[in-house]
This record gives sequence, C-alpha cells and structure tokens, in this order.
Amino acid sequence: MIPNMDHSLLSKLRLTREESDFFTRLFVECDNRGCGMISGDVACNLFRKSGLPDDILYNIWEFGDPNNSGELDYLGFCICCRLIAFAQSHGPSVITQNLGGKLYLTPPNVLPSFNEEYVFSAQSEVYIIRSEDVERYTYQFSCLDMNMDGYIEGDDARDFYLSQGDLDQDHLMHLWSLADIDRDGRLTVKEFCIMQQLVRALRETHCSPPSKLPKDLESFAKNAPIPVSSALVPDGNIPLNRSISPNALPSNRNATPEILTVKDSESAKGVKSEAQILSEIPKDFTGRPPSELLRIAELCIKGLKEACDDEREFATKSNTEVADMQNRLKTEAKALELVSSEYRTLHGDSTAVVKKRALMEQKLKVIQEQAADMRKAVEDLKIQNIALSAAFERNNEDLSSLQNSRQMYLKQLDEDNAILKIEERELNELVNTLQALKREKDVLTQKGNALRECLMQSENATKTMLRSLEHEQAKIAEARSHRIGILEEKLRVTGEIAKYNNASVCSEDIAVKSSSSIVHSAARGDLDSKGIRVSNLSLKVGDEFPV
Repeated sequence: MIPNMDHSLLSKLRLTREESDFFTRLFVECDNRGCGMISGDVACNLFRKSGLPDDILYNIWEFGDPNNSGELDYLGFCICCRLIAFAQSHGPSVITQNLGGKLYLTPPNVLPSFNEEYVFSAQSEVYIIRSEDVERYTYQFSCLDMNMDGYIEGDDARDFYLSQGDLDQDHLMHLWSLADIDRDGRLTVKEFCIMQQLVRALRETHCSPPSKLPKDLESFAKNAPIPVSSALVPDGNIPLNRSISPNALPSNRNATPEILTVKDSESAKGVKSEAQILSEIPKDFTGRPPSELLRIAELCIKGLKEACDDEREFATKSNTEVADMQNRLKTEAKALELVSSEYRTLHGDSTAVVKKRALMEQKLKVIQEQAADMRKAVEDLKIQNIALSAAFERNNEDLSSLQNSRQMYLKQLDEDNAILKIEERELNELVNTLQALKREKDVLTQKGNALRECLMQSENATKTMLRSLEHEQAKIAEARSHRIGILEEKLRVTGEIAKYNNASVCSEDIAVKSSSSIVHSAARGDLDSKGIRVSNLSLKVGDEFPV
C-alpha cells in the first residue's frame, strides 16, 4: 500500500524546462474538454502506453490523485509522469517503496516514454477516410467546383462551411491550414476530402482540433489515389482524369492548372474536351488584335456550347437509366411478392421444411437489400441529374457573362494576387499570435496554481502562530495567578513573624531571671529559653522577609 503523501509536497515539485514543456504538451493534448482536468479514461489509456504493469500504474495514480476524484489536474499529471519516468529508468519494483524523497530525485533529463502516435491521435479512428467517404466527398466537391477546374477557392469553401452554422470560424481556419497541404489557398479533391474528414471528426468528438495533421490523413494525402469527381466527367464514356500534384501547381494563380493525363479526350461525336479547348488558346493571346481575340472567344464559346449539349445528352441518358432501374425495381418487387407468397405456403415441422424456410429468408433478405440498393442508386441518380441541371444553368449564365467579365478579371488579377499574399501573411501572423497566447495562458495557469498553493501555506502558518500566541497568553495568566498566591503567602508568613516577635518581647523578663545555663545560652544571642533560635530582627507587616 502506498503511504499517503502530504499535499505540501506538491508545491515542492520542481520541474525542469524539458519536463515542463513535455508535460504541458501532453496535458493540453489529453485535455479534450478544455476544463483543465484530464478524465480517468484518457489518462489511463495514455499511461498504459508506457509499458508498465497495471498495478504499478494504480499505485502511481494514488500519488497523482490523493483525493480519489477520478481526474487529474496539471500538478497531479506531472507527478504521475515523473513517477512513470522514474519507474521506466529504475524498474517498476521501486514504485512499491516509500517515494516521499525519491519523487524529487528523478534526474532532470529523464522523461517518460509514451507511444507518440497514441498521444497525438487519441481518437485516430475518426481520421480514417473510407471508400464510401471518398465517394461522398468527391460528389460534394463536384457541386462546389463551380468552374470545374479541379479546385475549390477559399471564398466558396468559407461560405459552404459557415452556412452550416455549427462550426467556429477559428477552428475552420486552423483546419483549412491543415488540409491545404500545398499552401496555395485552394483545395484539390484530395485536400477537400481531408478537410471534410477533419470537420467530421471535430463534430463527432467535440474536442479541440489537432495541432498537426493526423497520421491517417497524412498517409491518405501521400498514398491514396486522387479521386475523380463526377462533375469533371462530361460523358459517361469519356472519363477525364485530372491528376494534379502539389508540385505541378503553377506559381501564377492565373495560369491554367496542368493536366497530366487526359484519356479519350474526344468523344465519338467529335466533341472536344475541356482540356483540348484550353490547349488551343495561345498563352500570349493578350497581345493579339481584338479580331483574333474575338475569334478565340467564339471558339471557346462554341466549345462550351458543345460541352453543354453533351451534358444534356448525358442527363437524358441518365434519366433513361433511372427509368430502367425503376422497371427493374418493380420486377424485383414482384419477385419479392412471389417469394413471400411461396414462403407463406411453407408449413410443417420437418427438417426439410425448416431448411427451406431458412433459405427463403436468406433470399428475401438479399432481395430486400438489392431493392434498398436500387432505391439508393435511383436517389443518387436523381441528385446527379439535379446537379447536372444546375451545372447546365450555370454554364448558360457563364456564357452570357464571359464577354463582359473577361477584361475586368484580367485587370483585377494582379491586385487580387497581391491582396491574397497580404492576407496569407496576416493569417500566418494571427495563427502565430494565437499559439503564443495559448502558451502564455498555460504558463499563467501554472503560476496561478503555484500562487494558490503558497497562499494556502501562508494561511496555515498564520493559524499556527495565532494558536501559539494564545498558548503563551495562557502561560502568562497562570504565572500572574501564581505570583498573587506567593504574595498572599508572603503576607501570611510576615504576620506570623510579627506574632512571634511580640511573644519574644514578653519573654525577656523571664529570660533575665533564668538559670546560668540559660544565661550561657543567651550569651550566644540566637536561642530562646527552650533552645530555639530566634531572630533579633524587628519585622513589620509589609517588610521583606530576610534571606
């Protein structure tokens, strides 16, 4: 059993700079609720990553939580971490001994060893992006990618997330900085998937956002294939695969993103893809005469119209597929009714009937699942048709405003780039300032805890001095009463001496007539007639008694 530890020892815990930084970082990461306390479950999961036995960890917990509250404050967390480091460096068996003094003997350069992947990904499961998540995020990306260039700009993403109303703007800015891996101020399909997963984890865990990109999302960013957005596929048989890597991004935001691979860029009808239309535009078209620019613009408009017609055909084809799937659904529903009627006709208790009934149940379940999948596919196709219709309307609007806005965009491009760079610098400065304020808050919290402990010690010392003063006052009162008793005794003895003096005066006549032996004794001057020594001093009441 671990002996009880005096709380005054907690204020004497002196952390080195390395320990303070390491413990503070761990405490902030584990404080999911942001209340300055770590719950027992989170702390236990962390401490078990140290590799120590559970009984040793239980003993260490009693030092950090002497009140059995089931939680750890910052000071108790530091004590547990230091004891874990002590047990890892000297062996777990020493924890069962009296650590009242050994707690402060831990070398300053010894830090506890934990699993870093666990420490900074305590809820790593929420950061795993599955295939169905990729499909959903890719479809959302296609709806937000208005100009279908494979990127989502910051303004579009900000409006999308702020319209949901349940996300803090500071958290969104931090998550954006994590998801925007190439730091170009916009998101690719893969970066958008990472952003969506971070937002989802923030909503599910209700915890503070991670300080850095979790391991699962880093692996997804490096190793996962680039998702292909359905909005970037102009024809069902013409997949347009845009493989855009962070290193291939142009330095100028005005430049067209480089398309690495384009398969089947021209359909059977001879309709040119978006990549071919863009490739036909000369890079130095701004210096050409207006007539040639007008011809190039007409070519672009013609290509866009052909793409719109192609999208309309794709929508018609999709509607046909929806009708076919609805017919299949009706057929499957009839088959389901037949299976159900056949199932109702089965009776009896024999083994064959039971096996057949189980088989029918399995078939019924499979058919129901197929019907549900078909309904879901129909709904998805309807949603895709709505998105295609919206894209078609947007393309018509873009065609009408293209001639009017082209020159204005060219003039404002340089100004927007300069403003964007200034905003990026300001954003980085704000992020650094926020991190500095968080660190200052942690330091002030530690100082406040230390000052509270010192105040408690000062109050205890004051109470002790008051009790000591009361005790001394009681001693003084007792001494005074004792002195009064001595004075009274002195007065009584003085009175008796006076009585004896009066009696000696009356016996002087008798002493003159005494025998020679009495005269001999009187010659000594210190004995009476009975041989008792008598003082020759004349004392009165109030005189000091002779020594």
